Amino acid sequence: MSDYVLWAVLCLAIAFILFFIEIFVPSGGLLGILSFSALVGGIALLFKVDTTVGLIGAIAALVAIPFLFALAVKIWPNTPLFKYILLKTPPPRPPVTGGEPLVQVNVGDRGRTLTALRPVGTCLIHQQRLECLTEGRVIEAGVDGTQIKVRPV
Repeated sequence: MSDYVLWAVLCLAIAFILFFIEIFVPSGGLLGILSFSALVGGIALLFKVDTTVGLIGAIAALVAIPFLFALAVKIWPNTPLFKYILLKTPPPRPPVTGGEPLVQVNVGDRGRTLTALRPVGTCLIHQQRLECLTEGRVIEAGVDGTQIKVRPV
């Protein structure tokens, strides 16, 4: 075994190690560039041994790179760095209630408009503020006796 083979294997191992360190350590791509440089250096040293060995190493690297990249993409979401960077989904909120229990509004109940209904606004019915919807016409604020009408959908 010549020294070139030993150095080539060492460069390829360093390239592999640097590639996986790049996944876990935020280096801004520096470790990726060093990994690529070690890979190219290892392949160049394999060509110094023999052209056939160099071609086998280059083809093996070209075949392995997509699989290593896919493996990195599969590992990356489980790393602490990714979990730190990833936006977390907010916890579900409880339903918003008005604080007071709603009174039941029956057909024929009367109230007073607090805001203009165009066609939605606020009414006071049974001393409680409620959102009201008119049947299409505008009702100004302060009108007494407005009815909430319900129609089947």
